[in-house]
Amino acid sequence: MEAAMGADCGHYMNDIPTVFVSLENPYHLQDFPRVKTYINCYSNNDHCLHQLIEKLTGRSTFKGNSPVDAFCGKWDAHL
Repeated sequence: MEAAMGADCGHYMNDIPTVFVSLENPYHLQDFPRVKTYINCYSNNDHCLHQLIEKLTGRSTFKGNSPVDAFCGKWDAHL
């Protein structure tokens, strides 16, 4: 018997280091709750993209607080 809906497909999100970067939509986490590393840029302008590269390469540290609830009030998005 075949598994329905692709249940037999591999799910490699925890096996392969994955970073999800959201540009212009701070609520993407609701669509991808299994991603362990999630970065909100809030915009796709040149300044934000430059800062993203600075953060990802370790030349600058992540700091600050999110002005929105990226978890959309969902407790399971924190897992």
